[in-house]
Amino acid sequence: MKRTFIRAIAALSLTATAAAAQLGPINPPGGPVSDTGPHLGEIEPRIAINAQNTPGDANSFFRITSSGSYYLTGDLFGSAAGFSVIEVAVSDVVIDLNGYRISGSSSAFGIFGSNTEGVTVKNGRIRSIGGPAISLNDFSNTVQDVRVLFADGIILGPSATVENVNVGQSDLSGITVGQSSSVRDTRVSSITGDGFNIGASSVVERCTASSSAIGFDLSVGAQAVHCTAFNNSGNGFNGAGDNIIEACIARNCNEGVLAGAGCVIRNGVFSLNDVDGIDVDAGCHVEGNVVRGNGNDGICARASNTIVNNTVDNNTGSGILLLDQANRVDSNNLSANQVNGIRTFSATAIDNTIIRNSARANIPANYSIVAGNFFVQVSGATTNNYANISQ
Repeated sequence: MKRTFIRAIAALSLTATAAAAQLGPINPPGGPVSDTGPHLGEIEPRIAINAQNTPGDANSFFRITSSGSYYLTGDLFGSAAGFSVIEVAVSDVVIDLNGYRISGSSSAFGIFGSNTEGVTVKNGRIRSIGGPAISLNDFSNTVQDVRVLFADGIILGPSATVENVNVGQSDLSGITVGQSSSVRDTRVSSITGDGFNIGASSVVERCTASSSAIGFDLSVGAQAVHCTAFNNSGNGFNGAGDNIIEACIARNCNEGVLAGAGCVIRNGVFSLNDVDGIDVDAGCHVEGNVVRGNGNDGICARASNTIVNNTVDNNTGSGILLLDQANRVDSNNLSANQVNGIRTFSATAIDNTIIRNSARANIPANYSIVAGNFFVQVSGATTNNYANISQ
């Protein structure tokens, strides 16, 4: 037993001696402490974009040919006709501009990729490019936290994502995305072309278009939610059909909204536009909007629309103008419009249901309704639940 205990003590002593030899002396030598390895900031898993890591070719100053994560270490400048400052030749790439700027007045593109999917560009500025700042025409590409100035906007393919982007002073459109895309929290201003060209079945949300041609050009099935268009030479919102335009504002545009068949326009404000506040084709639902001070009609509708619970006032033309038949106009409030509160355009505008509306101080009369419509007008108290009130 005694011998076993002694052997254990000896083994522990040898282990401690070996550990001390590996770790060095307990008391370090005097003098200043020096680095023994790289700083944490120098350990960079990403690849810097430069002439060594990403050399260009006959069409680009810098070219990315391997999937991975890349970043800028400073501003990039490249100016040559037909060139891209950065070409992305492979899918699944992240480019962090790292707060720096890409520029090149004669270059065709700032960042260009053809047939490349899953590319993300983020966190920087692109300025003074001869063509588009970013052009990535394939699926599922993303642009985030980027500022573009004096370039031809951003062009992305289907299933794209655009977030927190600012585009100004473009000779073409500001933002163009393909179908099934998402554009959020983005601002476009001072654009020669359209502010936003939104692909089919896409969503644009909390965005602003000003001093452009058309503010928001929506392909079939696209939605605009909480968006603002103002001071545009074209229409605030163009809807190709089956669009939802929800809680949006159009002010000082040509028409506030020009909507194709099957659109829903609700809870918006459309004011001070040169022509109509809202102009809809057929089968649309227009509800809960404020439409005022427009240069022609407040709401202009063709056939089979539902127009309900809108406030329509001080428009130079009619408050609500019905061009065709089978519309339902219900529970709207109309005042001080210059060519009637509600008017049917001609003898063919029949079979409309016009009920429960309230009109006052419209010129020359509150209502101008041709025969062949369901319409009852009263000037005082009534027990008719479908009567239109005239004050």
